[in-house]
Amino acid sequence: MEGDLKTRLTELGDRALGSIGCYVVDAQVEFGRSRSILRFFIDSISGRISIDDCAKGSRLIEAAIDQGSAFGGEYALEVSSPGMERRIARARDFERFKGKTVRVRTRTPIEGKRNFEGTIGMATGTAVQVKVGDEVKEFPYALIARANLVGEGQEREDSHGH
Repeated sequence: MEGDLKTRLTELGDRALGSIGCYVVDAQVEFGRSRSILRFFIDSISGRISIDDCAKGSRLIEAAIDQGSAFGGEYALEVSSPGMERRIARARDFERFKGKTVRVRTRTPIEGKRNFEGTIGMATGTAVQVKVGDEVKEFPYALIARANLVGEGQEREDSHGH
């Protein structure tokens, strides 16, 4: 998805959700012929998200999109919680889950690999450090295609990025 559109939708979602104490974890657009699918993964600032929060969030985001014409054309809107293996896409979430296990898939290979699993370390505004085995790797957010927390007991035995 075009980065500019993702940024605009994330910011629009954050503004719309602020009144209910929620924010956008990640936004995705799946372009289709007749209509596109807009997916928003949201969380509560308190860390507890409910089905009611997702329903309210859906109404607020839909109103904001329609009012501000942030997205041209027909669309279907999906709003959900990040789930157990929650997706992490923003610096604030990497910082929040420091010390937790994460799976990172990069857009391009790093040292011949695209998949890494390790412990979240320091997060800045531009990159996150992940301890993979005995090595600390720095992943610029622009190079991360996808990052997900690994649920308790679901860590891979081979967690060295193979």
